[in-house]
Amino acid sequence: MALYLDSPHTGEVLVSVLGRFMDDFHVQSRNEFIQWLFGYLPTFSTHYMSNLAAIACETAQSWGWTYEKIAQELTIFPYLKAYLSQADADNLLAACRTIVSKSAIGRELNGLVRAPTRVLVCPECFREDRVERRPQYWRRAHQLPAVIFCWKHKIKLRMITVGRSGRIWHTPGSLQGLDEDIPVELSAEQRQRCIAVAELSNELLSGSKKLIRDRLLEYWIRVLQGKGSARGACLFSEKHAHAIRAFFGDSYLQFVGFPAEPKFAHSRLIKYATRPGTSALEFLLWNVFISDLGSQLNWVTWPLCPGAVRTSKAGGPDASEFERLAKPSQCICGRCVTFAENQAARWPTAYDQPSVRGVTRPLHEREQRSRQYTGSIKEKAITRYREPGATVGGVARELGIGYDAFRRWVLGPRRERKHSCCRGMLTSGEAARILEVSIKKFNRLAESGALGAFRRTRGGHRRFSRESILAHSNRTAVTEKLAR
Repeated sequence: MALYLDSPHTGEVLVSVLGRFMDDFHVQSRNEFIQWLFGYLPTFSTHYMSNLAAIACETAQSWGWTYEKIAQELTIFPYLKAYLSQADADNLLAACRTIVSKSAIGRELNGLVRAPTRVLVCPECFREDRVERRPQYWRRAHQLPAVIFCWKHKIKLRMITVGRSGRIWHTPGSLQGLDEDIPVELSAEQRQRCIAVAELSNELLSGSKKLIRDRLLEYWIRVLQGKGSARGACLFSEKHAHAIRAFFGDSYLQFVGFPAEPKFAHSRLIKYATRPGTSALEFLLWNVFISDLGSQLNWVTWPLCPGAVRTSKAGGPDASEFERLAKPSQCICGRCVTFAENQAARWPTAYDQPSVRGVTRPLHEREQRSRQYTGSIKEKAITRYREPGATVGGVARELGIGYDAFRRWVLGPRRERKHSCCRGMLTSGEAARILEVSIKKFNRLAESGALGAFRRTRGGHRRFSRESILAHSNRTAVTEKLAR
């Protein structure tokens, strides 16, 4: 799995399209598929073209691109690297260089990979790339914001100037074209911090889902404690939703389809942040993180349900409600379906009850039997989809149901939610109560030693205030209200 914090390269978008295509339609013959890509099997192309176009369009939207842009700049190189063995890839590359040497695909296959006009390069990595004939631009860990050290060799990066064509493969000389070191004077402590940021960035690019989540949590704790650098904070807040793609699937092919619609993306964030087993501490940090990203996606919503925080008999916020919110079995407002699993349960319920202007009509006996059968298939399909590695297309084919219908059952229709309380529209007072309860719980965890893995201050763990948390998060529409 990977986490992309900057604009995607055309090849990365293509491998998303091809990967989802092969995964959804169980394409087994790689050689036949590659021949079809080059136009040698028109019958195969006719059979799958409409499906591929739809998947390509959907994936392009999830990356924030247009389908036309992908069609103009498709490259086959990342697909070969991802799905073929090294020997097969070498043989195919040799054949393709002869066949399509003058085409755009031929240029990509020969290693002429596009790059920005100026890129950061580690001299040692640069030598390795030239020896092993790897495109330099795929060293993405060097191009992340706030990264000025190589995570592998622990040396400062250098700047290389690329021509207008964006090709850097045939740069003459081993180090010719490399500028001087980045003009930054660093102390020993600052150097270690920069190396740590570089290592974290590389782990985010290639680490496991659990590793990413744990390191993200650790980083945000340090930011809230005032120990994280302001420059490093952009690792988790730049480039809109790219920083959260990795948290919504068990593999690269699953989370590349992160939806582009803000409202739908917001519900996916809620689903992850309120999943069973989430600790109160992690839940608080996720709310700060979601608020950061929400401001960049122009969300006007807050990640919590306004009915989620009640007041005690004394009139103040009840901290016990936050416990229920951290491990919810049901939305506390009492009108919603299970909050942690609402994506798979809420929307089918709305479809099962036919109504006329909101009034449920009695069902005919035949309709009842039909809906009972549909309900059992639906339950089986949703259960099967929750298994690791399952896909919408694969489960739909296995159970013999329509792709679109099953997608509706699992992901829900793209329409407004039934209850206004679930739309996340908060007043400043409601948002303030939610934040106060979160801070209260966070301080309680700090005093109890739950943050023992991190350094203590002289007086023990630092207590957090509303202002200290808001100071380290972007000023979203909601937080600006709170600040006033």
